Formats: sequence, C-alpha cells, structure tokens
Amino acid sequence: IVGRDNRLHLYSHARGDDPEAICDSLRFLAAACSCKYVLFDHPGLTVFGLGSDNERIVLDALSTKSTMMARELGFALIIVSHVNDLGQTRGSRYIGKLCDLRIDLTRDTANANPDIRQTVYISVPYGRYCGNSGPVGAYRFDPWTQRYTEVAANDNDPHNPLRLNAA
Repeated sequence: IVGRDNRLHLYSHARGDDPEAICDSLRFLAAACSCKYVLFDHPGLTVFGLGSDNERIVLDALSTKSTMMARELGFALIIVSHVNDLGQTRGSRYIGKLCDLRIDLTRDTANANPDIRQTVYISVPYGRYCGNSGPVGAYRFDPWTQRYTEVAANDNDPHNPLRLNAA
C-alpha cells in the first residue's frame, strides 16, 4: 500500500546537516507531500559535528523553528529525543518545553527478571491542552513472536508504576 500510492516519505538526515536544510525538508514533507505526521528522529544528531561551540543554541533554534512550522502548516511533528539521568531532554530543554504532548517510554534494562526487562512503560508527564498526565500503560515485547502485548495493571504489586491506587 505504501509503495503504491506514495503514503510514506523517508528522508535521512546525517550528522552535521545544516539545521536550515532540515527545516526546508520538514516544510517540503508537510507542504509538498501533504504529510500530516512527520517523525523527526533525533534532532540532537543534526547539530552534532557542526563544529559549533554552542550546539545547544543551534538545537534550541531548530526546536523553536520546527515547532512554529508544524503549527503554521498544520502537521504533527513527532520528535524522538533521549533524556539524561535527570529525565531532561538531552542537548536542548526546548524540545520538552515547546511540545504540546510529551510521552515517555521507559524500560528497566538491567532487571534480572526477563519479563520486566522486556516491558516498556508509557507515561505522559505533560499535556498542554488537556492537562492530563500520569501512567498510560505498559507493553511487553515477546522476542519469539516479535510483537508487543499489553500488560494489565496490577494493584497488588508495589513496584508496578501502573497501579491504579498508587499514592
């Protein structure tokens, strides 16, 4: 289906790409290709290797410009960004501050229990328009079937972040 009617457009940016070229590509995807959803993975790599002494300032400007463009052209800009040990977006804090909705995916990759290691917990720490936040759900990856299945909330497990009666 995707190949038949041009429903998927891919653009691969490289480390050190000019942020203006990235913005031009985002505009092209939204305006010329009529993309309603654009996945931008990972803006930090865009500025890495530019030789700039202040990559954060360049990333702040890219974040601001791309967010304003998404609002202007009416497309959803989905940005994938990693976080540091404090849970803050790496490189530029603007990515987390300018967003309309922040969705966090976390996984305990060091846990001895393979079921816990394979479980992705989803939470919404920030929602600009609805104001709702908190745990959303969890999905466990099955390496045998290569599929995710939803994990039910367990009120009796004090370590489960999805407990419905969490204090």
